[in-house]
Amino acid sequence: MAPARAPLFLARRSYRLRRVMDALRLLPLFGLILFVLPAMFVVEPSQVARFGLYIFAVWGAVIAVTAYLSRRLDRALDPGEPLAEIRDD
Repeated sequence: MAPARAPLFLARRSYRLRRVMDALRLLPLFGLILFVLPAMFVVEPSQVARFGLYIFAVWGAVIAVTAYLSRRLDRALDPGEPLAEIRDD
Protein backbone atom coordinates (compact mmCIF):
# COMPACT_ATOMS: atom_id res chain seq x y z
CA MET A 1 0.00 0.00 0.00
CA ALA A 2 1.29 3.49 -0.89
CA PRO A 3 2.07 5.92 1.93
CA ALA A 4 -0.45 8.70 2.57
CA ARG A 5 0.30 11.82 0.56
CA ALA A 6 0.31 15.33 1.93
CA PRO A 7 -2.57 17.55 0.88
CA LEU A 8 -1.96 19.49 -2.32
CA PHE A 9 -3.30 22.79 -1.04
CA LEU A 10 -2.64 24.81 2.07
CA ALA A 11 -5.44 25.88 4.34
CA ARG A 12 -6.86 29.24 3.31
CA ARG A 13 -5.90 30.94 6.56
CA SER A 14 -2.25 29.90 6.47
CA TYR A 15 -1.98 30.70 2.75
CA ARG A 16 -3.27 34.25 3.26
CA LEU A 17 -1.10 34.71 6.32
CA ARG A 18 1.99 33.76 4.34
CA ARG A 19 1.04 36.12 1.49
CA VAL A 20 0.66 39.01 3.95
CA MET A 21 4.08 38.16 5.39
CA ASP A 22 5.56 38.07 1.87
CA ALA A 23 3.99 41.45 1.07
CA LEU A 24 5.51 42.94 4.22
CA ARG A 25 8.91 41.57 3.24
CA LEU A 26 8.74 43.05 -0.26
CA LEU A 27 7.32 46.43 0.73
CA PRO A 28 10.70 48.08 1.53
CA LEU A 29 12.06 47.06 -1.85
CA PHE A 30 8.95 48.34 -3.61
CA GLY A 31 9.20 51.63 -1.70
CA LEU A 32 12.86 51.99 -2.64
CA ILE A 33 12.05 51.49 -6.31
CA LEU A 34 9.29 54.10 -6.08
CA PHE A 35 11.73 56.55 -4.44
CA VAL A 36 14.59 56.07 -6.90
CA LEU A 37 12.71 55.78 -10.20
CA PRO A 38 11.60 59.42 -10.56
CA ALA A 39 14.95 60.69 -9.26
CA MET A 40 16.52 59.49 -12.49
CA PHE A 41 14.27 61.77 -14.54
CA VAL A 42 14.46 65.07 -12.62
CA VAL A 43 16.46 67.33 -14.90
CA GLU A 44 14.90 70.79 -14.62
CA PRO A 45 14.92 72.89 -11.45
CA SER A 46 11.16 73.42 -11.80
CA GLN A 47 10.59 69.69 -11.31
CA VAL A 48 12.30 69.57 -7.91
CA ALA A 49 9.18 70.76 -6.05
CA ARG A 50 7.07 68.06 -7.71
CA PHE A 51 9.71 65.51 -6.88
CA GLY A 52 9.62 66.56 -3.21
CA LEU A 53 5.84 66.23 -3.09
CA TYR A 54 6.09 62.84 -4.80
CA ILE A 55 8.62 61.59 -2.22
CA PHE A 56 6.37 62.60 0.68
CA ALA A 57 3.32 61.03 -1.00
CA VAL A 58 5.16 57.74 -1.57
CA TRP A 59 6.53 57.84 1.96
CA GLY A 60 3.04 58.31 3.38
CA ALA A 61 1.62 55.57 1.15
CA VAL A 62 4.31 53.09 2.23
CA ILE A 63 3.57 53.89 5.89
CA ALA A 64 -0.18 53.46 5.34
CA VAL A 65 0.23 50.13 3.52
CA THR A 66 2.62 48.89 6.20
CA ALA A 67 0.15 49.82 8.94
CA TYR A 68 -2.70 48.08 7.11
CA LEU A 69 -0.74 44.88 6.47
CA SER A 70 0.69 44.74 9.99
CA ARG A 71 -2.79 45.09 11.52
CA ARG A 72 -4.07 42.39 9.22
CA LEU A 73 -1.18 40.15 10.26
CA ASP A 74 -1.75 40.94 13.93
CA ARG A 75 -5.44 39.99 13.68
CA ALA A 76 -4.59 36.76 11.90
CA LEU A 77 -2.19 35.62 14.61
CA ASP A 78 -3.86 34.18 17.67
CA PRO A 79 -2.03 34.74 20.97
CA GLY A 80 -2.24 31.04 21.84
CA GLU A 81 -1.01 29.82 18.48
CA PRO A 82 2.61 28.61 18.38
CA LEU A 83 4.82 30.57 16.00
CA ALA A 84 6.58 27.43 14.73
CA GLU A 85 3.50 26.56 12.67
CA ILE A 86 3.53 29.94 10.95
CA ARG A 87 7.21 30.21 10.06
CA ASP A 88 7.97 30.36 6.37
CA ASP A 89 10.89 27.95 5.86
